[in-house]
Amino acid sequence: LNGFALGISAYYALQFAILTPFACMAVIYLGIGLIPLAPLISFLAALILRRRLRQAAAGTNTPLPGAWWRTAIPAFLLLLLLAVPQLAVSRYTPQANDSDPAIRARATRILRRIGDQDVLLRRCYRPAETMDFFSLLMRGSFRLGQTTSPEEAQTAFYRVTGNPYNAVSPPRIKGLRGQTLLDDSWFDPALGGDQVAARIKNLTLAQSRLDGRIDAASGIAYLEWTLEFRNGSQTAREARALIELPPGAVVSRVTLWINGEPCEAAFGGRSQTRRAYQQVAVRQRRDPVLVTTAGPDRVLLQCFPVPVGGTMKTRIGITAPLAVPDAAQPESRLRLPAFAEQNFSAASNLLTSVWIESDVPALSAGQGLNIVAGDPLPSIQGEIPAEESAPASILHLPLNLPYPPAWSRDTRLSRDAAIRQTLVAPADPPAFPKALAIVIDGSARMKPHADTLRKILAAIPPESETFCLLAADLTKSVEGAVPGNFLHFAGGCDNGLALAQAAKWAATKGNAPILWLHAAQPLESSDLESLRQVADFSRGRLAIFSYQFGAGTDRISENLADLHLVHPIPAVMDPVQDIPASLQGRAAHWRRVKLSGADIPADAPEGSSHIARLWAAGEIERLTSPYLKTGRDEALELARTFQLVTPVSGAVVLETAAQYKANDLTPTDSAATPGIVPEPGTLLLLLTGAPVLLALRRRKRAEAPH
Repeated sequence: LNGFALGISAYYALQFAILTPFACMAVIYLGIGLIPLAPLISFLAALILRRRLRQAAAGTNTPLPGAWWRTAIPAFLLLLLLAVPQLAVSRYTPQANDSDPAIRARATRILRRIGDQDVLLRRCYRPAETMDFFSLLMRGSFRLGQTTSPEEAQTAFYRVTGNPYNAVSPPRIKGLRGQTLLDDSWFDPALGGDQVAARIKNLTLAQSRLDGRIDAASGIAYLEWTLEFRNGSQTAREARALIELPPGAVVSRVTLWINGEPCEAAFGGRSQTRRAYQQVAVRQRRDPVLVTTAGPDRVLLQCFPVPVGGTMKTRIGITAPLAVPDAAQPESRLRLPAFAEQNFSAASNLLTSVWIESDVPALSAGQGLNIVAGDPLPSIQGEIPAEESAPASILHLPLNLPYPPAWSRDTRLSRDAAIRQTLVAPADPPAFPKALAIVIDGSARMKPHADTLRKILAAIPPESETFCLLAADLTKSVEGAVPGNFLHFAGGCDNGLALAQAAKWAATKGNAPILWLHAAQPLESSDLESLRQVADFSRGRLAIFSYQFGAGTDRISENLADLHLVHPIPAVMDPVQDIPASLQGRAAHWRRVKLSGADIPADAPEGSSHIARLWAAGEIERLTSPYLKTGRDEALELARTFQLVTPVSGAVVLETAAQYKANDLTPTDSAATPGIVPEPGTLLLLLTGAPVLLALRRRKRAEAPH
């Protein structure tokens, strides 16, 4: 027993050896410091006790104590062995963030095998100062105060586990009696930032309602998603959600209820609206809401403060074009908006109530939705899940082919101007590209989709020259047919390096397209600069077609948004069929052109004003091209005029007129905002067209054989 005491006290005395000089000084000068000296005092007491045991045994027939090392060394080594997982975190977390891929991969594999993931998770929330002897010895430096930053730990945690740190329950520090001394869910380090981050305890989505109107004659859908958040905690909270929009959609309205009254947003520059939100929400703790883009077809919604024991209600309006995945088929699709990431939970398995009117009956709807023959318009009604884990619902709608041009005379255009919208079919017959680079995410979250990935690869014809890369700890690549043992999934992988290598290969093949199949990408990739270089010299010809399996953020696409490089594959029902089909160039696209005067036919039918909004969104994308250096101011003015959330603009609702004036913003007149009720021109078409459609149906029924 004395040998065990020697080994245990020696281990802890050595562990606290760095603090011993400071503890001695504290005892001498301040009268405190005995706690860090306790292991050393215990070790000295064990030595003294051993000497007295030998003295006592010398004068009696009692046997002498056995050799001290037989029990002391095993006890010392056992404690050291138990500490190895924690020591590995101190040693290899910095290396897991190294710029050298080989060092990074080796450190990640070691942490995956022997690292203490609970310790690593704790370091994701607060910096850990390395003050004990063994940790300093493992790090190879005895400089005090060295820390692993939370950002380093968060990156390492994702690489090791494949889960973002905020997807795991935060750590809790308990007292001796089991009481919670510190709960990291009490804090919100991402308040006012541009990330969704961890889920907040007792912050819930209390109500969710999706209303809409589909104008198939104009190829347009307008949706309004109303959300109400409830805060059951003891401090004000910020609700944050990453929302995936329909392909090609743009946010055209934002509303916040203040004291029971709906208040419309002001549209301004991206940095201007974020600065106003942070000033009013975080500092003054008033009632604003902010919406900004977060990569292609995604926006970030932020509401603060959701009051203690209270609610906060907001609404976003979404203008979306109908997707036409096959120009030869008279069918269009509309993917409904969904949460890609959220920091709140749904109250008691809350469902989103859906009611969308349409000028044509839908061909089919997603699970939980029903097609209702309404009066005067058919509709899609039902309930869909409100959680981020639920897949987005996709509606199938008939579309007239050939599509007649639609016109929009918006009041924000010049008096004699209008927007003409046409549906453009592919110029060439559908065919697979002659060369194709494929990047597959090797993260653990992709493992359940391994069979789907193999089927997608098998659908690529052998005559297409392919270059396949697996973004793993160390990137793997193969040209031609992919072997059966190529796919391997573990941890979380940064896809930036693999994308850069694919872009370099694509540049040698006439800027061949890149197919990127991946899960969430929460890392700030350090390998994007070489990808940017290839994209710059491609002069806009390089394209990455992206499909994400599962929910979650995509920081790579966000950071490449200014290059207009990543193009999400739209409205996918079955990845095995739809992804290869999208690579063949079957889809039709909408073309919107501004015309004036004599170019506008006198009998041009007036379509939805949302056509003009989507034209403005397209113009903003053109003006903000990285190859056009002087269009940003014009793009921002267009976004303000047409009230759109774009990469250069945001929407913010403030509480008072003084706050708007202080931030040089002007709220939108509610009369100028879009709505669910059909516009006068569209309503007239519906009223005149409905009897004709009804008469045609009756005639067909009468002519049908009985």
